[in-house]
Amino acid sequence: MKIVSGWFAGLVQFEYDIKEFIRFIHEIKELYDFKRETVSLDDICYGSKVQFTMNGLGHVNVSGIIYGSAMIHSLKFEFSTDQTALYSFCNALYRDFVVDNANHV
Repeated sequence: MKIVSGWFAGLVQFEYDIKEFIRFIHEIKELYDFKRETVSLDDICYGSKVQFTMNGLGHVNVSGIIYGSAMIHSLKFEFSTDQTALYSFCNALYRDFVVDNANHV
């Protein structure tokens, strides 16, 4: 996972259960469709986390914390975007992991 938040950036390995990732993809789509307010994905190794929260106006807050190798480094981040930024992100994830790989999960 690569996070760029202002002048700070971090690149870490992010380990997750594929079923949880598919759940996350479905929930991101629900977030985009205003059917959900918050979506998160947690790393099962070091505990990194990313969370998307959207208000009724379509303003999205992306926040979380990522941990580097052996938790020596960490980056706590938060930045804002809007609902339009979710569109291509959501569609690419859905296409790559849900539609194209439906028979593999």
